[in-house]
Amino acid sequence: MSELISLYWGDDYLNKERQLQMKDAQDVSTNISVFFSPETLIKVLNALNQFKKISGLKMSDYEYQSLAIHLTIAIERIKRNEVIKFSSKNSVLEKNTLILIKVIEKEFGIKLPKDEKQYLNIHILAIQSSLTTNE
Repeated sequence: MSELISLYWGDDYLNKERQLQMKDAQDVSTNISVFFSPETLIKVLNALNQFKKISGLKMSDYEYQSLAIHLTIAIERIKRNEVIKFSSKNSVLEKNTLILIKVIEKEFGIKLPKDEKQYLNIHILAIQSSLTTNE
């Protein structure tokens, strides 16, 4: 699926800060709707760009794409009341995870379930840990 999304993230969509942004819904091929709603993807990308500005968290293209894919699939599942159950014990949510949750909930007008928040926390922890190992 990441290859499919990457097709729509060419140089035309990269801005100065290398934030990936979609121009608008018409730029997304109808083929992508087999996997998820193009509108959901665009809203996720907007939310992620807001999150990056607010948090200042730096992430690689791979980390950005992975988080975008995860969020798009999660939002689609939540809309269908198909919530995942996270088997790990609950951990304290990172500050950046709380920021992302707030942005996503506002953008989509939804309340993320506790287990989805924990799963997002894993993504944020991985991104933050890659920053410290690459410094």
